[in-house]
Amino acid sequence: MSERSATELEDTTKSSQVGEVLEVKVESNLSVETLFSYLSELSAPGFKVWLHDKKAYAIFKVSSLDSLRKLAETIEQRRRNCKFLRIVEV
Repeated sequence: MSERSATELEDTTKSSQVGEVLEVKVESNLSVETLFSYLSELSAPGFKVWLHDKKAYAIFKVSSLDSLRKLAETIEQRRRNCKFLRIVEV
């Protein structure tokens, strides 16, 4: 592999990491209103939040895993739980 080809491959990898978007499904014992409030600050517009069997669920998009860590920490500070059911790069 030529030196130029290796550089081009590296540049492509860097650009895909910068543009990373994750679609996430989460389950929590927070109220729907509280989860909605957190996601309105954290995620891209167009997320969905609903209640099923006394648990709040949401599907939303974020730009990084750090955003998910921040959400989990915020929920845990309220002494509540969350479980990420699905995390997919889109």
